Amino acid sequence: MRSTLALIARNVGVSSMTVSRILSGKGHLYRPETREKVLAEARRQQYRPNSFAKAIRARQFGTVALIAASDMEFGWISPGLQNGILAELNKNDTHLIINYLPLSRVTPGRPLPRLLREWSVDGLLLNHMSALTPEITALIREGGLPAIRCNVREDTDAVYPDDFGGAVAAVEILRKAGHKRIGYFTLHPPFAHFSYIDRYDGYVRAMTESGLTPQLFRAELKLSLAEQELAATEWLKRAGRPTAVVTPLSGDVSSVFAAAAKLGLRVPEDLSIITFDEDRLDHGHGRFDYMALPTEELGREAVRMLQEKIEQSNKLLPARCLPCTYRCGLSVGPPPITKRFNRRKLS
Repeated sequence: MRSTLALIARNVGVSSMTVSRILSGKGHLYRPETREKVLAEARRQQYRPNSFAKAIRARQFGTVALIAASDMEFGWISPGLQNGILAELNKNDTHLIINYLPLSRVTPGRPLPRLLREWSVDGLLLNHMSALTPEITALIREGGLPAIRCNVREDTDAVYPDDFGGAVAAVEILRKAGHKRIGYFTLHPPFAHFSYIDRYDGYVRAMTESGLTPQLFRAELKLSLAEQELAATEWLKRAGRPTAVVTPLSGDVSSVFAAAAKLGLRVPEDLSIITFDEDRLDHGHGRFDYMALPTEELGREAVRMLQEKIEQSNKLLPARCLPCTYRCGLSVGPPPITKRFNRRKLS
């Protein structure tokens, strides 16, 4: 690399130090004509910086890794999270490695994945890894590799959405619209992931503190598509049915909407719906109101926290909880008037 820099410097008629600074991103310190000559000659020589040598000098790779557990229920990486991470890393010209890690393979006696057994990144972003194996936890701790957990509710070194507050806000929105019979409907069995626990707890807390009675439907077993619609239909046709529904997953909305249509209930005239999701919802029936998860900002904040840990010798950082935002759609309105509601036949 030194000989190439010297060759460029000789051909352009400047010092090797000038060439090095311009090629390392400090070209603004020099006259435009000097900068353009150096860059043109570097292209002619097909010069590319040696990242290995640069990493040795700086003792940093300029790269972080985003890891998700491929064998966990929530092992996927959302587009919003990835976009936020990349946007923040690009500010510092830092690269990103993405890897799916099967946690079941990280056990005593088995070789560790290359990303964990070799120093090749400056830090780790661990997505949805609420149940790290002792081996991975020990490896991260003993190796001194800075790590931030995304979408995991911990006291330190974590960033996550305020799902509890999002559910409370959803109930409050429906309550201010005039609803008193607000149901909570999910077709998925209980999960250990904190988001489902917090959304459920937030709904119950908001209802009870408002003097309202929770109306819950939570499947205990995984249901087929036909069973999902049947469950939603039976839940909505009973006496004293909800006039509004909160669903913790956007996937539950289709079943609620299909059941409402089967019973002759219109959204939002007869039934209001709020759900949770990352992106704009449109299931072909019109746009639904939802509590937007701050996935992109979560990615940005995770990178900022990781960079802070890298700069401050891996010290513990307080966890950061980001609020959900209400996105108004076409699925929330006032409850049906009593006279019309009583006259409607649901069976």
